[in-house]
Amino acid sequence: MIRFDFYKNKYGKELLIDCFNVAEIAHRSLSLQELHATSFYEMFFFKEVAGHILLEDTKLELAGPVA
Repeated sequence: MIRFDFYKNKYGKELLIDCFNVAEIAHRSLSLQELHATSFYEMFFFKEVAGHILLEDTKLELAGPVA
């Protein structure tokens, strides 16, 4: 399982929030058929979706543009 850790001093000062484009990490997790774990809470905002996402034991189907 891949693990992503949150580094609150990544930019020098202590921060409790960060953001990035999913394309920046797609090769590490989201494009793989592999579970991942984090040491932080995640929020995802989608413009367009296709496929599914697994949250705990729940499979959510995603399709089409997001309003």
